[in-house]
Amino acid sequence: MLDDEVARTEARRLKLRVQGTLGCLVDAHRRSLLSFDQVDVLIREIGARPDIWISAKLCQKVLESLAAHSR
Repeated sequence: MLDDEVARTEARRLKLRVQGTLGCLVDAHRRSLLSFDQVDVLIREIGARPDIWISAKLCQKVLESLAAHSR
């Protein structure tokens, strides 16, 4: 997991799989490592933080999609 654009670009050049924070949280839920409630709290906190460059709108879309697939 990489947060730096230069590192992500290099990883892609090396044909490595690149996945962001939200994708990691969704995967953790799908693998039963985190409950939906835990992921919900974490993603909402990410969306509310001004120091993280993940929009609240994207966080909401991910949560809606995850909720729809968790039913």
